[in-house]
Amino acid sequence: MSKINLNTLRELKSSKARFFSVTLLLALAVFIFAGLKATTPDMNQTMRSEYDKTNLADAQLNNSLGFTGSEIESIQKNKNIKSVSKSFQTIAVTSNNKHAINIISNPEKLSKFTITKGREPKKDNEIILGEQLRGDYNIGQQIKIKHNDDLKQKQYKIVGFATSSVYMKKSNLGQTNLGDGQIDAFAGVKKATFTRSDPNILQVQFKNLSGDAYQDKYEYALRHKVSLLQSKLNDLSQQRRNELLSSVDDKINQAHAAQTALLKQKILTSGATLQALNHKQADLKAQINQAEVQKDTINQLKYTVQSRGQFSVGYSDMGSDADRITGLSNTFPIFFFTVALMVSFTVMRRMVEEKRVEIGTLKALGYSNNKIASEYYLYASLTSVVGTIIGAGLGLFILPKVIFNSFAANYVLNDVHLTWQTTPILVSFALTLLSTVFAVFLAIRPLFAQQTTALMLPKAPTAAKKILLEHITWFWNKLSFSRKVTARNIFRYKGRMWMTILGVAGSTAMLITGFGMQQSLNKMIPTQYGEITHYQLLGVFNNNANNAADYGKMVRRDKNISDSKPAYFQNVTVAVPHIQDLQSVPMIVTNNDNLSTFIDLKSKNNKKISLKQDGITISSKLAKIQNLSFGGHFTIKDAQQNKHRVKIANITRNYTGHAIYMSQAYYKKIFKKEYSTNAYLIKLNNNQQAEQVSRRLNNVTSSITVINSDDTKETINSILKSLNRVVWVIVVVSAILAFIVLYTLTNINVSERIRELSTIKVLGFYPKEVLAYIYRETIILTFAGLVIGFISGIFVHAYLMTIITPENVLSVPGISWQIFGIAMLLIILFTGLVAILMKKKIDAVDMLEALKSVD
Repeated sequence: MSKINLNTLRELKSSKARFFSVTLLLALAVFIFAGLKATTPDMNQTMRSEYDKTNLADAQLNNSLGFTGSEIESIQKNKNIKSVSKSFQTIAVTSNNKHAINIISNPEKLSKFTITKGREPKKDNEIILGEQLRGDYNIGQQIKIKHNDDLKQKQYKIVGFATSSVYMKKSNLGQTNLGDGQIDAFAGVKKATFTRSDPNILQVQFKNLSGDAYQDKYEYALRHKVSLLQSKLNDLSQQRRNELLSSVDDKINQAHAAQTALLKQKILTSGATLQALNHKQADLKAQINQAEVQKDTINQLKYTVQSRGQFSVGYSDMGSDADRITGLSNTFPIFFFTVALMVSFTVMRRMVEEKRVEIGTLKALGYSNNKIASEYYLYASLTSVVGTIIGAGLGLFILPKVIFNSFAANYVLNDVHLTWQTTPILVSFALTLLSTVFAVFLAIRPLFAQQTTALMLPKAPTAAKKILLEHITWFWNKLSFSRKVTARNIFRYKGRMWMTILGVAGSTAMLITGFGMQQSLNKMIPTQYGEITHYQLLGVFNNNANNAADYGKMVRRDKNISDSKPAYFQNVTVAVPHIQDLQSVPMIVTNNDNLSTFIDLKSKNNKKISLKQDGITISSKLAKIQNLSFGGHFTIKDAQQNKHRVKIANITRNYTGHAIYMSQAYYKKIFKKEYSTNAYLIKLNNNQQAEQVSRRLNNVTSSITVINSDDTKETINSILKSLNRVVWVIVVVSAILAFIVLYTLTNINVSERIRELSTIKVLGFYPKEVLAYIYRETIILTFAGLVIGFISGIFVHAYLMTIITPENVLSVPGISWQIFGIAMLLIILFTGLVAILMKKKIDAVDMLEALKSVD
C-alpha cells in the first residue's frame, strides 16, 4: 500500500467523528431526496398494476331504466369505443339495516373482481362480498337483504371475498337513499340473480388512448372522449324519453277515450251496471294519475357517462395523494439538501485547511500535487459514495413503503411495488460530490499555489480588528474579559459564525415546518365545523316525485331536528388548469334568511357575506386554484355536461372541500328555470342522533340521499391522517438533521481550536470554564440561528402547505407559539447533548501534544 493511501486510512481512523457525521448528513439528504422522488412512481406503478390486472374500464355509463339492445349497439358502433361490457347493479340494505351494499353482476371483461379468499359465485343464491365487510361476515355464512325489486333472492350464501378497482376505499364508497345514506361495500352475484333484462351499467374502453393512468396525456384525452360520448348519450336519452312519453301519452289518450265512452254509457244505465261503470271509471282515473307520475319519472331520465376518476372510488384520491408527494419531493428536499450540503461543504474545506502543514511536508518530500490531492479526493469521495449508498438504499426501499402505507390505510390495497429509480440516485450522487470533492478542489488549489516553506508553517492568525461592539464604549466597558473574548471570537471568524447560524436556522426552519404542517392539518376540521359549517345533515329529495311534500313534513316533524332551511342542491363539475381531475363542487341555492345559522359565509377579512343577485359566492380554495377574483367568470357543468358561465360576486373562507353558494334570483338567470327546493340544511339537537335521523329521512320514498357532515369529516380526516404520517417523517428527519448539524459544526469548532483550548487549560482554567469558553459562542450563535430559523420556518411552512394539501382543502393560516417553543426546546436539547459529547473530547485532549511546536 502506498504511503498516501496509508495516510488516508490513518486520517479516516483519526477523524471518525468527522467522517461519520458528514456521511450521515449526506445520507440523510439523499434519503429524503431519493426516497420522495421514488415514492410517486412507486405509488402510480402500484395502482397501474392493479388497474391492468383487473382491466379497469376507461368510463362507465349508467341510467335508471337500463340500456336497450339498440342503444348498446349504437354505443358499440361509436368510432371512439373499443369495447363495451354490460352489467347490472342495484343497492340493497341488509335485513338488520346495518349495511348498504352495491350489488353487482360478475363483470364480463372490464373492471373485474380480484378474489382474495374463497371463490366466485356459481349459483344464483351465492354472493361474494367486498373486503370492506371481511371483519363482519365469514365464508359459509348467510346474508339477508331487504326486499329489492331488482333481485330474485333475499338470502345469499357468502362464498368469498374480493377487491375491486372500482371500490378501492375502505369506507364512504358513495351516496345512496338507503340506510344512513352511505354505501358501505360492494358485492358480486351471478347475472341471472337480477330480475331486469336491460343492463343499467355499461363499462367501456376507448380507442386511441395513449399514456398510462395518472399521466396528463391519458387523463386529458380521456376527459375529451368522455365529453364527446356524453353528447351522444344526451341524444339517446332524449330519444328514449320521447319514445316513452309518446307511449304513455297514447295510454292516457286511450284512458280518456274510455272515460268519454263510459260517461255516455252511464247516462243510459242504472242499477248494478252503473255501479260497475263507476268502478271502471275510478280505475281509469287511477291509470291516468299513474301515467302522469310515470311522465314525471320519464322526464327525469338521464344517461350519464363518468370517467375513471368519477366512477372508481379512490382512483382520483390515490392519484392526488401521489401528486402531493411529487410536489413535496420537488420542494422539501431543496431546503433539506441546502442545509446538509452547506455544512458538508464547509467541513471538507476546513479539513483541507487544517492539513496545510501536512500538505507542505508531503510537497517537501517530493510528492506531486495530484498525488497529495488524491488523499483528500479519496476521503471526500468515500463520504459521497457511502452517504449516497446508505441514503439511496434506505430512501428507495423504506420511504416509499412508509408513505404508501400511510395513504393505503384508507384503501383496500396490497403492498407498494418498488421500482428502481436511477435518476434520483445519480442526481443525489452529483450533489454529494459537489459538496465534498468540489469543496476539496476549491480549498486545495490555493494551498498548492503557495511556497512549500510557507505551507509548513501554521497559518498566520487573522489580523486583529475592532468589532462593532467595541465602538459602543458604554456597553463594551461593562463586559467582563471572558465576554469580550467571546464577542471577538464570534465576529473575528465570520465564516464560522455564519455557518453555525445558517446551519441552526435551516434545521430550526425544518422543525417548525414539520410541526407547523402537523398543527395546520389538525386545525382544519375543527375550524371548518366550528366556525363555518353549522348544520349536521344535508337531506336531498326528488322534488318531482308525487310525494315530494312528505319529505318536508318529515323534516318538520322530527323532534331530533332543531332547525332546518330549504335549499336547492346539485353537484357540478369544474375544470381546473393543470389539474387532471374535474373538481366536483356542491352547489347550494338558497336565500339569505337565517343563512348564518347554518353556513357562516365570511370573507378573508372576516366580514359577513350575503348572497348576491348578480353572482355566486365561491369557496376560497376553488378561487385560488382557478386563479379567480371578484368579478371574474368561469364555467360549471352539470351531470349532462351542460355548460353554465357564472360570475364571482364573493369569495368565502372554506377549509375542507369546494363550495358554490347561489341566490335564487341568480339561479333563475343562469339555469333558465324556476327555482324549487330539493334539499334541507338540517341542524340536530344532538349529533349522536345523526344516523337515526338519516335513516328516517331515507325511508321517505322521495329521498335521494342524506349527506352527513360526520361522513365528510371522516373522509377529510382519513386524508389528513395520511398526511400527518408523512409529516411525522419530515419531523423525525428534521430533528436528526438538526442534531447532526449542531454536532458537526461544534466538532469542527472544537477541532480547529484544540491548541487554543489547550493553552487556556495550561493557564489554569477549570474544565467547566474551558467548556464555557468555547460553548458560550455556540449558545449565542445557536440563538441567533433560532431567530432566523423562526422567520424562515414561517415562510417555508406556508409554502409547503400549499404543496401538501389536497386541491380541495385550504390550510389554516398561522403557526402557534407552542410550535416555536417545541422547536427551540429541541434545539436546546440537541445543543446540550452535543455539549456533553464535546466535554468528553475536550477533557481527553493531550495538552502537551497539542502545544508542540510545528516549526
